[in-house]
Amino acid sequence: MRKKIKNSISPGGLSGFLMFLIIFSLSTGFSEAQDPYFSQVYTNLLYTNPAFAGAQAHSNLSLSYRNQWPGSSTKFETFYASYDQPSDVLHGGFGLIAMNDRSGSVLNMVNLSLIYVYKLQVSSTLFLQTGFQVSANQRNLRVDDLIFYDMIVRESNISLENMTNSQKFYMDYSAGFIAYSGEWFGGFAVHHLAKPAISESQRDEFQLSRKFGLHLTRNLLLTKRSGRDDSWIISPGIQYYYQKPFSYFNFGFILSKSPVSVGIQLHHDLQFNSSFLSFSLGFSNPLVNFSYSYDVFMSNSSVYKAPGGTHELSVLIRLKEFHETRLLRTIKLPAN
Repeated sequence: MRKKIKNSISPGGLSGFLMFLIIFSLSTGFSEAQDPYFSQVYTNLLYTNPAFAGAQAHSNLSLSYRNQWPGSSTKFETFYASYDQPSDVLHGGFGLIAMNDRSGSVLNMVNLSLIYVYKLQVSSTLFLQTGFQVSANQRNLRVDDLIFYDMIVRESNISLENMTNSQKFYMDYSAGFIAYSGEWFGGFAVHHLAKPAISESQRDEFQLSRKFGLHLTRNLLLTKRSGRDDSWIISPGIQYYYQKPFSYFNFGFILSKSPVSVGIQLHHDLQFNSSFLSFSLGFSNPLVNFSYSYDVFMSNSSVYKAPGGTHELSVLIRLKEFHETRLLRTIKLPAN
């Protein structure tokens, strides 16, 4: 199938970054699709690991918006909302996730998820939670206005690529567990257990690769006051993710003293092609947390430079508190 573009290709007509993005997406991105990314781990806990649902003594409503590389001519935006609460009837808790990830006018992903968590008390101080997530997904791909790689190489307005607009609905499944005791918590999660097909083709290269994640966080009280809320607390954390063919680490910490927190995090991939620093500022009270982060892109690659940083805004609202829950100890999260 042949595709035409309205204007001829010229060096000034397409930015270097957008050229890289299109070439990279068509050669690897559609066959090795990657999940959206959030810099603020602690306000998007259910996205990190489904086992976090119901880990606190109150219900939570989390809202996030991420705008990646706003300086580019293509918008990369992610909208996220989740709700979770503990439940004695379920011996754990449950959660809901709704998410929309947009890559300009080309790719649009919609996700709705339901999470169930079972909680187990191992000892007087150690608790485990296991979570299972089932998701319904809608993937829409539009290629009408794309400039294809062969059009650039051949300096032609006509592409020989055989790609058409497509729409795909698929189910997905994920699982994870967390352990926590006192001022530390950590866990492991596997997303896309069944490696669902994300296009009409059933070929293996069009399956969504499994994502494996490890995370560990420790809260350290720097000053001992009358209560935990009156103390300076530093919360170092590390996360590791692998989703074929990419893997990356996050290292960072949050420094907090009610009601304000600041944080810094380094994101670095093991291919040494992409890294960024994320700076965050948060405000919290017993009812709500507000947090904003900005990512500064750093790259060793000479192929492209990201146009601008990334903005992420999150709001965590604490709703009903379950005073008489039999679930005993709950997780202690960093302030941000």
